[in-house]
Amino acid sequence: MEKSCVFCGKKPHEKNKEHIIPKWLIKLTGNPNRIFYLGTPWLHNSSGRNYSANQFQFPACKECNDRFSELEESSRNTINKILSCSKITTREIDLILNWFDKIRVGLWLGYRYLENNYFGIDPHFYINSRIGRADRALFIYCLNYNLRGLSFGGVTSPVFFHMPSCFYLRIKNLLFINLSRDFLISRRVGFPYPHRIISRNTDGTYIAK
Repeated sequence: MEKSCVFCGKKPHEKNKEHIIPKWLIKLTGNPNRIFYLGTPWLHNSSGRNYSANQFQFPACKECNDRFSELEESSRNTINKILSCSKITTREIDLILNWFDKIRVGLWLGYRYLENNYFGIDPHFYINSRIGRADRALFIYCLNYNLRGLSFGGVTSPVFFHMPSCFYLRIKNLLFINLSRDFLISRRVGFPYPHRIISRNTDGTYIAK
């Protein structure tokens, strides 16, 4: 499978590696070399896929990767505030929503590599072109357990491969559920929205929703 940058979709220029789950978050939540369980491969009979947390990375252009360093730094500060139950600003809310867009789309593209594109997905967008382009929501729950580490889920199902709109990320005892889709909340908050959406099926026919 030909490699492409998870940010821009082009052949990586000055090859680099992007940690979809950032290194600062891996370090914050435990041993950077611990093993991540990443689901069961679709192509092979296996009990599961396991990676060292630090090795869970995918192709990227150096320039693209560097461009997102500021978002990572800002998001790290905001996540630390949330973990300590401190107040965050509206600007920080917007930044953290962008960060979750980045991780959700990055996991979608990353698992496409891991599965050798089992479902034959031809991406029409990458991280660069998706952040902040659709309605999104983030729900945060405090779990009544003294949990450590991190986990994520909802990214290995056929539904997510075809429509990467929802996933969860657990950081210690906080559970983050992220949703994103065109016009997800527009109608409910009084923004413009379409009354009907027409999409094209793979057989060339059209369907109105």
